Amino acid sequence: MAAVLTGTVYVGYDNAILLGLTEDGAPQDLTAATKIGFDFGGVYKFDSTTHPTQIEWTTGPNGQIALKLGLVPEWATIADGTTLTGRMIVYFLADPEGIVWIEKVKLKFKQPLV
Repeated sequence: MAAVLTGTVYVGYDNAILLGLTEDGAPQDLTAATKIGFDFGGVYKFDSTTHPTQIEWTTGPNGQIALKLGLVPEWATIADGTTLTGRMIVYFLADPEGIVWIEKVKLKFKQPLV
């Protein structure tokens, strides 16, 4: 499990943040994952069920997650330069309440140039 994920979200763009989940350095199989979610202090809370095209993952022994967070509709009007800090939670059949996989997700937002 990773402690920190830092990234830039280009609002309105398809840029993807690609992740491979590991535990103790070993890649994790995401076959049993049921959803992946984010919680930014309850202000912005969403998951792959409500935003399936913004949070996608592949299964298998080296499962990867693609986060297209610039396309999350709730963030269309977020101010340029805003930084949000939250958590990434992965839900599995055996863990329906979810596991906090990344304790600190820090995202900086960039609005399109005009």
